Amino acid sequence: MKQTIYIRVDMNKEIATGHMMRCLSIADEIRNSGAEAIFILADNNACGLLEKCGYEFAVLDTSWKDMDAEIPIMKRLIRDKHIKTLIIDSYAATADYLSAMTELTYTLYIDDLNRCDLSVDVILCYAIYADRQIYIENCACKSSELLLGTDYVPLRKVFRNIPKKVIREKVENILILSGGGDPYRTIDQCIGVLSKKSTIEIHAICGRYSEQAEELRRMYKNMPNIHIHETVDNIEVYMQEADICISAAGTTLYELCACGTPTLSYILADNQIDNARGFDEKGLIPYLGDVRKHDIGICVQEALNQLEDAGSRKDISEKMRMLIDGKGCYRIIKEFQVL
Repeated sequence: MKQTIYIRVDMNKEIATGHMMRCLSIADEIRNSGAEAIFILADNNACGLLEKCGYEFAVLDTSWKDMDAEIPIMKRLIRDKHIKTLIIDSYAATADYLSAMTELTYTLYIDDLNRCDLSVDVILCYAIYADRQIYIENCACKSSELLLGTDYVPLRKVFRNIPKKVIREKVENILILSGGGDPYRTIDQCIGVLSKKSTIEIHAICGRYSEQAEELRRMYKNMPNIHIHETVDNIEVYMQEADICISAAGTTLYELCACGTPTLSYILADNQIDNARGFDEKGLIPYLGDVRKHDIGICVQEALNQLEDAGSRKDISEKMRMLIDGKGCYRIIKEFQVL
């Protein structure tokens, strides 16, 4: 009988797609190892995506914001389904929730925030800013196994063994990414500046929760070098083809590192601040700013000027690839010690 690992995660307009995407990457590795992954969701928002990816799921019919309220439901589910292993990925998971789950089953929590209240069996924090000392010094975390740092970035298998990036002498292709949604119209801000460069191909990918794709197509229909795409399944192809990318500072930055694509980042949520600053401080990905506070379009041109030199882009590309090798999911499953 196959071992089954359950994954508690949500996806919607407010939390977008990042949590679900990394959990799907881990689920794919679980499946590749010969085990089975089943998702547990608060609501129906992610059902279509999971069906498309071929995964089973259970819907709790609860509020994703109030995970404490679902504790009794989860207790019954763990008992009825004989859940032996549970991966949890949600900022809404409180210390009480995590403790309750760990009392009933073996738990791994995916942490982006260096939390000090994690009473779980395994803590996964793959961020470039992961701080081992915080976990070691905290009582709640002292008994937890720690999987920390960029060796554990949970990327899809397509990001393994990507060929070395070809650095063109001149910038010919710029990619703009906004994550799951684009509530602050960042794509429009960037294209407004880049549209002056008629010799450069500009590809903008609108996320699953963006509502601006058609409007952007109408706005730039007379500019053949500007291409507006909706959610794509092969984003790695666009990343590899781009000379430079402008991206929100989520897990996408790690994917871009695996591709070796020189990148500029911006933030649209507080949980991206440390990521953006971490990459910037290491001299890997310049940080443009917070789109909630100002129009980053005005910062784009100056930052692009710094990446015009092919030698600089080649140096950055090589450093990015050294940071991420795309084998994070394999290491997570190997060291999770449940398979």
